[in-house]
Amino acid sequence: ALPVYPMKIGVISGKETAALQDILSTLKKRWPLAEVYLYYSLVQGNMAADQIVQRLLQADGDALDVLILARGGGSIEDLWPFNEERVARCIVQLKTPLIAGVGHETDITIADLVSDFRAPTPTGAAQAAVRDRSEVAMELNQLKIRAYNAMMKLSERQALQYKALADYPAWQNPDLLWQDAAVNLTMATHRLTVSASRIAKQRERLQTLTAALLADGALVQNNKREIWSKHNEILLQIRNRLGEKERYQMAKALSVLNALSPLAVMERGYAIPFKDDKVLKSVEAIAVGDILKLRLADGRLSASVLEKEKKHE
Repeated sequence: ALPVYPMKIGVISGKETAALQDILSTLKKRWPLAEVYLYYSLVQGNMAADQIVQRLLQADGDALDVLILARGGGSIEDLWPFNEERVARCIVQLKTPLIAGVGHETDITIADLVSDFRAPTPTGAAQAAVRDRSEVAMELNQLKIRAYNAMMKLSERQALQYKALADYPAWQNPDLLWQDAAVNLTMATHRLTVSASRIAKQRERLQTLTAALLADGALVQNNKREIWSKHNEILLQIRNRLGEKERYQMAKALSVLNALSPLAVMERGYAIPFKDDKVLKSVEAIAVGDILKLRLADGRLSASVLEKEKKHE
C-alpha cells in the first residue's frame, strides 16, 4: 500500500529528461513538503537494465517512503530495459513501495505489472505518489469545522448540566443544607422524647399490675388454705360419726371386693394373658410361636407359645 502523506520520495529516471522535469514540477506543485531524492540512470540501451537495478537497490536502502520509476514514451526497443527479468525480480524484492510510470498510457511493460502501482505517464506517477495540498487543506478545514461543531455541542450540553446544578436551591442558599438537617434532627429528638415518656408510663403501669397480681395471689392462696381446712374438719367430723356397725359393714364389703378382685387371684399364683393389649380368653385366638404378655401380681413378662391344647368336654 502506498503511504498517504510521504515525506521522502525517491525518483529513478534519466538525467535532464522531460519525464523527470514533469515529475519534479508535479511534486512541487502538489506536495512541496516532501523531500525528493534523485537517482539518475540510463533508461534505454544494453546497459540500462543493470543500472536501473543498481539505482533501485540504492534507493531501497535509503529508507524512503515511496519510489518512482519513470521515463518518457518511445518505441518498444527503447522501453525494453523495463521488460528485463532482472529488473522485474528486483522490483518484486523491494521493501519500499514503487510506482511505475513508463512511457505513455498505451505502453505497458513488465515493470508496470510487478510494481505496487502503475501510472499511465510519469506525471501520473507523481500524482499517484502525493496528494494535492489544496485537497488536503480542504479536508483539514472540514475536519476543523466538524471538530468546532462537536466542541460547541459538547460545550452546550455541559452548560445545560452545569446550569441544572447551578439552579439547585442548595447552591443558591447553602444554609438550606444544614437547616433541613437541623429540622430533621429536632423532629427525631422530639419523637424519641415522646417514646421515652410512653415507655416510662408503661413500665410504671406494669409494676402496678405486678404488685396487684402478687397481692391477689397471696389472697387466693390464703382462701384456698382456709377452705381446705374447713373441708378437712368436716370429713373428720363425718368419720367420727360413723358407728361400729357402719365400720363393720364397710370392712365386710371391702373383704368381698378384695376376694373378687383379679389382683387377689393373682396373689394366689395365677396370671392374666394378653395378646395385642387384649385379654386372651381362648386358645383359638393364639398360634404356636406367638408372643404373649402375662400380668402377674408383682409385674409383667413376655412368653412365647411352644404348644397349645384345647380342653375337650
